[in-house]
Amino acid sequence: MFKLLHIIAFFPGYIFLALLFFFPTEWGSGRSVAQSGRQWRARGIFAPIHSIWIYGVMWYMRAEILAFLVANDFISYETALNLMN
Repeated sequence: MFKLLHIIAFFPGYIFLALLFFFPTEWGSGRSVAQSGRQWRARGIFAPIHSIWIYGVMWYMRAEILAFLVANDFISYETALNLMN
């Protein structure tokens, strides 16, 4: 049960690690297949770390995200105001 809650809470980190591991940068100075492999093997530790910075970026950009959602009629203006408070 705890493992399932852990995966749900840190799902963005797991997605990020999967993208790094399964779609590596093969050419250029950004190539680091060994690093993504190590992080994938220890994903129980690295997924929360990556999720924290992803959640931080989302929190920092919440006004722009909500403006995008309102502009495309995904949520109402009143709902966006309530979420900003």
